[in-house]
Amino acid sequence: MEDQNLPHHTSQPPSTEDQNHCTTSDQQLQNLNLPKVLLHGPPGFSSVLQPPYSQKFHLLNPSSLPLHQFAATHPHHCATVAAVLCDGGYPLTLDMLSLLPSLRLVVTASAGTDHVDIDECRRRGIQVAGAGNLFSEDVADLAVALLIDVVMKISAADRSLRKRHVDSRAITLASKQALIESLSEADLTNTMLEMSIWTTSLAWYLREFVDRPGVENVKAELLAEKKVSEDLQAAMDQMLLAQDDFDKKIDELSVELDEAKKSLAETTKQLRDAWTDLSDAPPRLIFKSFGGAPSSVVHSPVRGKPVQDSLMPKSVRKLLAIRWNSNEYAVSGKRVGIVGLGRIGLEVAHRLEALECMVSYNSRKQKPFVPYPFYSTVLELATNTNVLVLCCSLNDQTRHIINREVMLALGKGGVIVNVGRGALIDEKQLFNCLMEGEIGGAGLDVFENEPLVDEHFFSLDNVVLSPHAGFSTLDSYLAICQLLGLNLEAFFSNNPLITPVI
Repeated sequence: MEDQNLPHHTSQPPSTEDQNHCTTSDQQLQNLNLPKVLLHGPPGFSSVLQPPYSQKFHLLNPSSLPLHQFAATHPHHCATVAAVLCDGGYPLTLDMLSLLPSLRLVVTASAGTDHVDIDECRRRGIQVAGAGNLFSEDVADLAVALLIDVVMKISAADRSLRKRHVDSRAITLASKQALIESLSEADLTNTMLEMSIWTTSLAWYLREFVDRPGVENVKAELLAEKKVSEDLQAAMDQMLLAQDDFDKKIDELSVELDEAKKSLAETTKQLRDAWTDLSDAPPRLIFKSFGGAPSSVVHSPVRGKPVQDSLMPKSVRKLLAIRWNSNEYAVSGKRVGIVGLGRIGLEVAHRLEALECMVSYNSRKQKPFVPYPFYSTVLELATNTNVLVLCCSLNDQTRHIINREVMLALGKGGVIVNVGRGALIDEKQLFNCLMEGEIGGAGLDVFENEPLVDEHFFSLDNVVLSPHAGFSTLDSYLAICQLLGLNLEAFFSNNPLITPVI
């Protein structure tokens, strides 16, 4: 018979600590059977692998330790890592590859592969996959946007307009503040208080003592005080009127400024319509009327070739001088040379064709399937164009391919747009040429010493800067997350890579 005094042993639910331990142990057991993928990128880089792909691999280094530091603290993992998933800003050099003896695949989340030692990967039989054509359209959009911004000075005009608005408000506020300060210097507050006190006192004295004997002297003194009070009141009224007149003058000036803006807008519209007529006219000498008054004789403009100043109507010259202090011409009709007619370069060329630009290119070899003129050297390309768009990869042959000689060949109105790699340009020479007026402007999405940017460029209105953001769209991010997972999945399933580099 069971002893009723013995305690009953009931099963207790596992504690939270035990649950976590079990979960961690289960995860570790599961990871033992998953292919190891080493993450080599910035903090948070592990987010590029989303489910279901993040659950198919044992992801190492999710805290984004430097590769040498990770190797020193986790040598057992480095000895068996089969794949590395890296970001474009994190190099994989010969020394780093030597730390991973079992490495068979490198997948980079960038279009370029200059951060990966491709020759060493090829020697070791390591496959490499990149972003392929994924970012080409976004980067091409940015390249053309930078060109338009530099040529038409959109960012510079925006800064000028904001500064002018702030300065105008500052002038108005400063003028009013000066008036207030001048009134304060006259101690008007005390004067008004004293005047109120004397007026009240005067009324009280007159009411209480006016009919009493012996108050004549008091009455005389009070009347004198009243006169002083009235004079002070009159002075105060004049000051208030002066302030009202000042406010009215400010309002009148604001109205005049608005009218001037409307007049300028109307003149600009007339000029634009007239210029459109000239652009569409046959290449003959044309007489045209601007703003109702006969103008000089001007040549019908040819796309890409500016009208001579001597033949340009005065109204045209005046407007071009007003507009951002510039005599730059429109983007349409420019002669644009593309350095590197690969996937991105071709997308840029297609967009420039829509803008009626005349496209030519330089590349490692001539492309038989494209209609654009080919130049065998960048110097020759620069000599025959007024815009260079850099889309090529960075290597020993292309480093500083845009040097001072090329910039001078481009000419004083020339523009350089770089969406390739920063070290394609000798940045010191670029800054010197911009400062000296040897070229007209630059649009830069990449920089020689990224993530650092030469601060000298910050002060230049003819330079537009972008933080290496050509691929930074939501659609591109979602697409690269999927592509990285697909490449890893294909490799570990013994299938061809989706976007192979080697």
